[in-house]
Parts: sequence; C-alpha cells; structure tokens
Amino acid sequence: MLRCCAMTAVASLALLATARVQAGTITFTYRATGSGSIGATAFSDKQFTMTAVGSTDERFAWPSGGYTTPIETASISIDGVGTYSFSTALAAFVNNTSKTCGFRAAVWPNVDLCYMPSTSALSTWDMLASIGPIAGTSTLLQWTDQTISTTGGQLIFKTASPAGSSFQAAVTVAPEPSSLVLLSVGSVAFLAYTRRRR
Repeated sequence: MLRCCAMTAVASLALLATARVQAGTITFTYRATGSGSIGATAFSDKQFTMTAVGSTDERFAWPSGGYTTPIETASISIDGVGTYSFSTALAAFVNNTSKTCGFRAAVWPNVDLCYMPSTSALSTWDMLASIGPIAGTSTLLQWTDQTISTTGGQLIFKTASPAGSSFQAAVTVAPEPSSLVLLSVGSVAFLAYTRRRR
C-alpha cells in the first residue's frame, strides 16, 4: 500500500511537471500625454492611461517577423475627463524587425493608432512573456483615419510624439484544470504515504 501511494504521488507530480499550461492573460498598459476629444469633450495635454487585456492563446505570428494579439477588453482613463471602455475592436502588435509595438484597430482598415517607446528588447519579444515598463517617446497617429468608438463617444487624439510615455505588458499564466487535478491526486497520495509511514 505504501509503495502504491508513493508511486501514485511520484507519477502525478511527474505528469504535472510536463503538463501544458493554460493560455495566459496579457495586460497592456500605455501611459502618455495627449490632446484631442472624446465625444463632445475636448481635452488638451492630459495624461491618460490605456489598459487592454488579451489572451496569449489568441496571439498569431506575422510572416514578416512579428506578432498580433486581439484585445478582449480595453479602456482609457483621461485625467480630469473620465474613464471609458472601447467598443471598437482593438489589437496589440509587435514588429520585431523595426522594434515597434503598439495598438491598432482590429477592423478594416486596421489603422495603427499608437506606437510605444522603442527598445532593443522588442526585437525578440513574442508576446508570451512580460516586458517593461519601457519609458521614452511614443507616437499618437491616424486617429481621424478610422472611427474609434468608446462609451464616451468617438475618441480622437491629435497626432503627436509625447515624451515621458511608458508601456508595459504583464503576462499571468494559470495551470489547466487537469494540472490542478494531478496536483490534488499527487498531494493526497503523498499525504497518505507520509501518514502510513508514521
């Protein structure tokens, strides 16, 4: 009986060590200063924070060298104006060749909306691991080339290159449910084994 419990614990933990992890959640945070309007409200030189969440399981590669991750939820908080959710579908991307990452519209004509501060680390980033914070100059562009809708109305940024911007992406990964089952079986078998030895 003791040997059986020990073997079960070892086998379960070995399977757990090789188990595939569940898709991770990637949270993008972009902070900068910009001018523009949201709905009928104009703002000038206001700090803002864009937060966007996607799944690493949805990430796909570009043939030319880079990756895109569709955004599941996104919001923007503009100092002194308010916080709003995006209703236009967005995507985050990284171009490894040009060391550029940013947000773009995920619907035609898929215009690029902003480029984050650049760093050499972007040349190898695959959007499966955390990166940043990266500080520097970012770029706001082309917000009038496509309607970007939010719960506060259409969001328009004036084209600009704000210094003092920052960007980071944080990846969190959880085990698959099957991995949790293996962990539970292994733990119970190990406890039974140690109790019987006493």
